[in-house]
Amino acid sequence: MVAARIVKQTQGTMVHPNQSPAVMAGQGTIAVEVLKQVPTVDALVVPVGGGGMISGIAITIKALRPEVKVYAAEPQNADDCFQSKLKGELTPNPSLPNTIADGVKSSIGPYTWPIIRDLVDEVFTVTEDEIKNATQLVWERMKLLIEPTAAVGVAAVLSEQFQKVVPAVQDVCVVLSGGNVDLTSLRWLKQPECEEAQLPLN
Repeated sequence: MVAARIVKQTQGTMVHPNQSPAVMAGQGTIAVEVLKQVPTVDALVVPVGGGGMISGIAITIKALRPEVKVYAAEPQNADDCFQSKLKGELTPNPSLPNTIADGVKSSIGPYTWPIIRDLVDEVFTVTEDEIKNATQLVWERMKLLIEPTAAVGVAAVLSEQFQKVVPAVQDVCVVLSGGNVDLTSLRWLKQPECEEAQLPLN
């Protein structure tokens, strides 16, 4: 493992990106910012991979405003959080998921699972096409260069499943986290249905 080798070589300390309580606490400040900026918020929708961010947000929100809902969003191809909630036990992805949302390929872990189990209200899953469409929508309409992982929450809110399950939710905050986009590999972008007519030069 690369991280273990570097820690050994440098005599450093491993800070886990999602299972560390300190990392979760830091990410929980997102919820504080949301409550300050949008005090009327009814729900937060958060992409979930290892679960550190949603754990910190859920702990903070439920401590300050327990009536506010916290929803997880993840790709159908990486639905370990959904499966864990469904089965009532930690259920990691059996293999590395195949999803365009590479920031959420990791599974929730032993430190984040109990928090998600007890404090996250529901988990929504979305297809790869829904993720792609949501990413392109944010780029075109909001002019924000988010990565597909960040669009997972947007895709969840736009889904029919979300509209049916939470019709009473009015003020929804979607956490857009991450802008790591390789612009040279965007072959999945929707192409126009027809090419523009070539105008004569003379």
